[in-house]
Amino acid sequence: MRAYQLVVLVLCACAPLRAQSDCKELEKTAIGTANQKGYLFNYQSGKGNECRTYRLRNTPGKLLTPALWQDPQEIFLDVNLPECQASAGDCPWTEAVKTSISEIIKGSTTLSYGINKDECHDDPDAYRKKPKEGKFPSFMTIIRGTVAEPDGRSHAIAVKVVSSAEPVAGDRPYLLRYRMELLEHSEAFRLMRSGVPSEASGLGLLWEAAATSEFFTQLDARKLTNLSPQSSEFSIEVRTKSISVDESKVLAIFAGKNRIAATTAPAYIPRE
Repeated sequence: MRAYQLVVLVLCACAPLRAQSDCKELEKTAIGTANQKGYLFNYQSGKGNECRTYRLRNTPGKLLTPALWQDPQEIFLDVNLPECQASAGDCPWTEAVKTSISEIIKGSTTLSYGINKDECHDDPDAYRKKPKEGKFPSFMTIIRGTVAEPDGRSHAIAVKVVSSAEPVAGDRPYLLRYRMELLEHSEAFRLMRSGVPSEASGLGLLWEAAATSEFFTQLDARKLTNLSPQSSEFSIEVRTKSISVDESKVLAIFAGKNRIAATTAPAYIPRE
């Protein structure tokens, strides 16, 4: 994964921050309460000079509570708040401290909790990084040349893939675009689904970053199954709440079940 921001993250189960060396809070939100379906816990956010704080705590008498606090750019806290005894005065905070050079704004965030950290949802205001403006840099990968199967049969290949992202309005504020293009005098490819081997004849093309259910749902709707001279280029768009960059995803070419060429192809991937 590639980070676009230098961030220092410290997690602890403790009282709210006081040490100046961590983050001297100049402002903080009022302590809020998440209260749905029997869950009851507190949240609070603060900011200082080039630092932000996030804290969650259970309330007395409440059982273990899975919670995820985030915005479209980053995860603030992803934790299981421990059970807190009914006799406790105040339950301990679980806290994250982030130091960064981004402009700090106050805006809506997403706090989800309960079963699978997705049973209940609140939208508390908190201090967060100012969203990026404009488009993100695109990632392009090309693989081309003549390659051989294990039995020596050779194939001419030439394909380009491009991953791009940009912020958009709405509750899924990122638009991911995946583009695939057949180049020069390449043989045609059938489009493969990740982890699905095939005995079909001809060459198969697998772009792991793009091989998601939504990607293939859109391909099926457009009746796109191959990359060929007759259908040499196409792009698919995916909306998502949050994104990250994965540099480990592979662009691979198969002859039957044999992988005959591959290279890593950095790409933006959804992070729901």
